[in-house]
Amino acid sequence: MWRPFSLYFLNEGAIPEEYADALNVSLFALRVIAKLCEDARYEDIGRFYRALGEAWFEGEEQVSLDVVERCLSEVGLDGCRVHLKDESIDDLLRAMHSYAHKLAGDGTGSPVLEIADQRAIYGPILTETLSGQEALDVFDAVSTLVRTPSFSEMKRHR
Repeated sequence: MWRPFSLYFLNEGAIPEEYADALNVSLFALRVIAKLCEDARYEDIGRFYRALGEAWFEGEEQVSLDVVERCLSEVGLDGCRVHLKDESIDDLLRAMHSYAHKLAGDGTGSPVLEIADQRAIYGPILTETLSGQEALDVFDAVSTLVRTPSFSEMKRHR
């Protein structure tokens, strides 16, 4: 299950100028994700999220509304363009963000991974995309830690 977590909302009122444009654009994309989440369209979210990640991080494209719109088209979600600037979605998005933030706690960012019984962790943050058995092994390891009531934190300097 996907739930959006908004760095825009997390840092609202204190967004550094050099990140303002990117966070505004991310808000457009998160509105689409919130609506897809509301309709349990998780596969569509995954395809859209992957397309954005490939464009912005692997393709090193500028974070822009044009790229968001292109990614929607690439994954067959042109009909979702109506959500990009629909501020009425922001209450839904805030509620989803607040839920994830509450689970992971203050001082956390994205991603938040909820495993079971409202137990969650900030992370994991990986430096490359994993696949196959390696991805499953990492997920199983993180899941085991999150389900362990005495587990609190794991951190390594980047």
